[in-house]
Amino acid sequence: MLAEAGCTVFTMEIFGELATSAEERLKRLGYGKVSVRHGDGHDGWPGAAPFDAIVVTAAGGHVPPALIDQLKPGGRRVLPVGRTGTALAPMHLARVDANLGRAELAHREAAQVSALFPETKDAMLGVDVSKIHVDILIATGELDAALAETERLATVNNGFTRSDLEMPIFDPLRPHPRFQKVLARLLGR
Repeated sequence: MLAEAGCTVFTMEIFGELATSAEERLKRLGYGKVSVRHGDGHDGWPGAAPFDAIVVTAAGGHVPPALIDQLKPGGRRVLPVGRTGTALAPMHLARVDANLGRAELAHREAAQVSALFPETKDAMLGVDVSKIHVDILIATGELDAALAETERLATVNNGFTRSDLEMPIFDPLRPHPRFQKVLARLLGR
């Protein structure tokens, strides 16, 4: 959109494959004023700064200091801040791929998101990512892996609750004794 408006655009993508494919596609479509770089957007792009405006599309818990430093005086910044569903959007896309039968792509996307939000660094968001990963495992028919992760997530803070496991998405796991054992443990039996 910004390139269509005649702006010079510098864009960052944390996933290398996406950065490469975006750069190729933009060049092919004739967007010569768009520069693409693989890297962590929280670091900004110091070599191209200062910027009139900075637009960030992925949620974070704070405004990265590097982005403040790279903004021209009076410049504008637009970014989501806080724990929003935006951070989980790539995981939801992986879920869509799983449900469309694109298992390999879904697992690759899920692994990338899991690497960004490991439970060891973000106990809440990391657990949410792991929960969605169980959904992906179920959708791709990997029930043993889904059962193992469900068992684990029923024992961690912010993990699965009994009401979570009563949702229809878990129907393929319901007949398994291991799943029933998890439900019983959550009931305190």
